[in-house]
Amino acid sequence: MPPGAHPQLVLADPSDPNQDGYVLSFRAELTAQGLSATTYVVVSQGRDLDAFFDHLVSNWRGWQGEQRWESLEHDLSIAATHDGAGHVHLCATLREGYRPDSWAASATFIVQAGEELRALASKIARFLAA
Repeated sequence: MPPGAHPQLVLADPSDPNQDGYVLSFRAELTAQGLSATTYVVVSQGRDLDAFFDHLVSNWRGWQGEQRWESLEHDLSIAATHDGAGHVHLCATLREGYRPDSWAASATFIVQAGEELRALASKIARFLAA
């Protein structure tokens, strides 16, 4: 990643591993200055990551403390804080499982609390519906 480039979290290759509509699996790749990590994530379909972002969007004016979401197998977590000045800080953490000896990689993204957050939530909903 070139110096000064912004961190990225790319979600790709969604699939229903059991073909039953209950869980969705996808690849997650996190890149930031000096960092590149990839893992596979399993989420619950129908109420999961998209509901978390919908909650952030509906509270775009701000909240106290931290809002957290974590995937079923703890391989992706997102912590969201609002700075009170119109920005949401999203800290994404990828993990190789949940064992004490597994690796973890984190990066923080800053998005505008209004339309930019709404657009991000829309992209996530479309990805999860694919």
